[in-house]
Amino acid sequence: MKDNSYQVSGYDMANDFPFELWETYSDADLKSFSVATQSGLMPGMQKFFHATMSKYTGRGKTCMVAGPITVALVCNRSAGTLVQGAVTKWYTLGTITATAGSTSTLTHVAKFIANEQVGNFVYVLDNASGAGGAPEAEVAQIIKNTADVLTFQPPLTVAVANNDTAEIFSTSQVIAAASGDSRPEVAGVVIAPDGIPDNYWGWVVQRGRVMTKIPGAITKNKSLITGAGIAVISSATLADLTIGYSITTVTADLVSELAMAYIDILSVLGTTA
Repeated sequence: MKDNSYQVSGYDMANDFPFELWETYSDADLKSFSVATQSGLMPGMQKFFHATMSKYTGRGKTCMVAGPITVALVCNRSAGTLVQGAVTKWYTLGTITATAGSTSTLTHVAKFIANEQVGNFVYVLDNASGAGGAPEAEVAQIIKNTADVLTFQPPLTVAVANNDTAEIFSTSQVIAAASGDSRPEVAGVVIAPDGIPDNYWGWVVQRGRVMTKIPGAITKNKSLITGAGIAVISSATLADLTIGYSITTVTADLVSELAMAYIDILSVLGTTA
């Protein structure tokens, strides 16, 4: 974080982590999911900073966070820009049914966009020809894909066959959150001042104080749950729905789309029936 005018850490952050949190990176620049880039960036990587990082003076960019934060580097797959303060959730393609396969491939005609699944994971849900038989419950990471075929590693113990079902999920790709998404589905809050364009990588806060999209007047210390790409005040305090809480009061005559909130989607607080 060079040019960080409010940095209060006890070490040289410019040398430890020579990147600005307002930066975004094209998908082409971060396509390799098996090794880190020469710069040290890794898709999906997490970093913790025990510092106040508010403003970057070098280029006039402002990342509105306050205090210790945990961030993750994620890719926007929402088909539109995720603006600053937007609440995101992990991308998932849901359940797919194979038309063919092998121990390292799965075919589903015209289901995918070339190489957009790279880095995501395949989890085999059901062996259509044998209850409880392999490759059920086996998981592998996608290393390349065409419009029809996923290629993954490590190889499964048994080949994927016609009518087997699988689920594709991601630990590094995100879309806008939806109303009522649970804590495990949420990925974090966008901090780039210009947002994260579609098919670009950028940083989200997963734990810490960050300016978050909370439309309308808000009250301090209220539970937050997800709305459509935003956080909303709710009377619901269920642990599996709560993603944080408001830490400021915003009155009707000072309404802004952004308000300071404490976001924490990393803690395991338990679930309710």
